[in-house]
Amino acid sequence: SIVLKHLLPNIQMSFLNEIGHLPHTKIIKEIRSNTVNFIRTILNSDDSTNVLNTVQLFIQHTCLGIPERAEFRAHCEESVSEILTSIPEEKLGPFIEYLYR
Repeated sequence: SIVLKHLLPNIQMSFLNEIGHLPHTKIIKEIRSNTVNFIRTILNSDDSTNVLNTVQLFIQHTCLGIPERAEFRAHCEESVSEILTSIPEEKLGPFIEYLYR
């Protein structure tokens, strides 16, 4: 969970506010893509409940902190959906409940 906490800005793209300028779009997409792939690798390599719960919590935090810019929202939504494809369908129940609240 400590590692994922530090990856949150890569998905939310909030690091762009900290650096003061927009890097090239290709770099932004690469950062986001690498982060999503890393999380998917974690999910695929370890089937434990702790990993699954941690990733679901990460996704919840991502959804809560999406920036106001439409472009950033679209990228966050895409990242979340990519991560969700790595979670087994029978384990998605708690996250779907969270979304409906």
